[in-house]
Amino acid sequence: HGFAKLADEYHYSGNIPYNERLKFSELFTHMWYSNVDFTSDPAQVKWAPFLADARYKDEVGLFEGGLTYMYGVWRPSENSIMNDNQGCFNAPSRYTIWYRIHKLAYGSSWNGTFEDFAAYDAVNRNSTQAGSVGKSMVEMPRQKPSAPVITGRTWRKM
Repeated sequence: HGFAKLADEYHYSGNIPYNERLKFSELFTHMWYSNVDFTSDPAQVKWAPFLADARYKDEVGLFEGGLTYMYGVWRPSENSIMNDNQGCFNAPSRYTIWYRIHKLAYGSSWNGTFEDFAAYDAVNRNSTQAGSVGKSMVEMPRQKPSAPVITGRTWRKM
């Protein structure tokens, strides 16, 4: 969640207010919340490469609701760990985690591609159960998480 700067995908209130859209849009420009978007256009949504790729057809789609709002926000899967704290990360979230790990490990000169990720993610795609849209994710072991430890700087500078 925090490491990859992923958004909550659950929803329990109505339409997202305009001022909230502005606040979240600002975070979008800083590479935050790659797992939610304000458009339902398959060609423009942040995870458009997944929608256009047949390898992810049973896992990635457009589902309304996210950032705690029922309407005006879309997420890439029907359910994921970012929705109900159970299950696993959806493919766009896995991509974001993969991307962030590599950028931190190899620096700004690293330029991984979508195809590099798709090859890495093949084991996750192959565990997909046919016809289970939004439910084909890599199972993560259930453990009580440890508290974060930040040394030498604040979370704002990470």
